[in-house]
Amino acid sequence: MLRKYRQKTSSIISNEGIIGLIKKAIVVLSIYVCRINKLIIYELDLEKPIKKIKPKIHLTFRLAEAKDIQAMDKENYDYSQRTKKYAYERLDKGDRCLLALHKDKIVGYVWIMNGNMELSQFNHIPLPWNKSYIYRSFVLEKFRGMRIVNAMGAYISNELRKENKRYKIATISVTNKSSIRAFDRVGYEKIGHILQFRFLGLKYDYISKEDLKYLQNP
Repeated sequence: MLRKYRQKTSSIISNEGIIGLIKKAIVVLSIYVCRINKLIIYELDLEKPIKKIKPKIHLTFRLAEAKDIQAMDKENYDYSQRTKKYAYERLDKGDRCLLALHKDKIVGYVWIMNGNMELSQFNHIPLPWNKSYIYRSFVLEKFRGMRIVNAMGAYISNELRKENKRYKIATISVTNKSSIRAFDRVGYEKIGHILQFRFLGLKYDYISKEDLKYLQNP
């Protein structure tokens, strides 16, 4: 009787262990094989008063050249060779990369795209002439929390006004809480969402017809 109980208990533990391993394997596979990300689409009306938030350090700004992109690495600036190749292509197509510098050191950057909006790399939708899309905003880790993103945003807004732009569009992942708080402080409004599906190397970006129509309306 005792032997049968031990065998039964061992079988239950063994089965539960296998089930546990299967569950863990499914979780791991879902992370690497199938991913879903949700982006918030933000809009800033450049004709409305914008709250000014000063950076905590002195900054200067200039547009990046190809040599600046080449000098930025993966470890510090999140620029892999693939990303650099895409950046060169975007420069050739007229996109601009604004650099924020502190004591002549690049501490942040952000990209500006006119005429199109990026759903994901190599996947774009057209925008009207009076809207500019802001993407790939980045700040060096040791300089984060110093309001550099806000400073770059204010500088870009002033430049876009000179070009008679009315709206500035940007997207942020729903998991990026710090950037969402920063955008809310400045006065951005949430106008829609983008869903990004990734499965076995395949990519699909979804935006609703209503959000698309709003974005493409001047």
